[in-house]
Amino acid sequence: MIAGNGRYSKKNINTMKLFPGMAFDIVEIKRLRREHNLTQLQLARGCNVSQSLIAKIEAGSIDPSYSKAKQILDYLYSLAEKSQHMAKDVLVRKVIWVKPGDSVHSAIQLMKKHGISQLPVRQNSNPVGLVTEASVLKAATSGQNIRELRVEDVMLDSPPVVNKNTPLPILLDLLRYSPLLLVAEKGTILGLTTKTDVLKMLDRR
Repeated sequence: MIAGNGRYSKKNINTMKLFPGMAFDIVEIKRLRREHNLTQLQLARGCNVSQSLIAKIEAGSIDPSYSKAKQILDYLYSLAEKSQHMAKDVLVRKVIWVKPGDSVHSAIQLMKKHGISQLPVRQNSNPVGLVTEASVLKAATSGQNIRELRVEDVMLDSPPVVNKNTPLPILLDLLRYSPLLLVAEKGTILGLTTKTDVLKMLDRR
C-alpha cells in the first residue's frame, strides 16, 4: 500500500513497476471512480476492462496485475487532467477598456478608482494594446508631460487572447510574459484574467 494521503501519482505507478510485488491501494480506484461520478460499468468501458474486474477489485476479492491496475489508474488520471482548471474558471467578466485617443490622465484615474494596475485598449471593438502603471511611469521618467499624452503614446502591445477552455498550465506560462490575458469564445471577448486572479484561485484549492 502506498503511504501518505492515499492519492496516487505517476511516480507511485512507476514505483509499482519497479516493485511488481507491491500491493496498491484498492480503495484508490473506488474513490477516484466516485470522484468522477462513474458507475463501475462506465469505468470498465472507459479503460477497456470488464465490469466484473472492477467490481472484484473494489470488493477486495482479487489482486489485479500491474498492467491492469495501471490501465485503470491511467484512465482515471486522464479524466483528472481533463477536469483541471481552465481560463473560464478564473475569468473576470467586467473589463474596463480605454481607447487609444483617451488621455493618460483619465486612464490613471480609472486605475486608481478600480484598484487595478493595467487597462486593455480597444478600438472598434478590437483589442489593440495595453496601458499599465509601468508604461505610464516609464513615460513620466523620460521627462514627458503625462497630462499631454494619450493612451496610444504609452500603450504596450495587445495582451494575448486565449480561449475560455485554455488549461491553467498554459495560462501560467503566458502570465510570465504578460500581466493580463483576454479570454474569448468564438472571437468574442468574455473577460480577462490576471496573475492576481490565478493566485486567488490557487489559494482556494
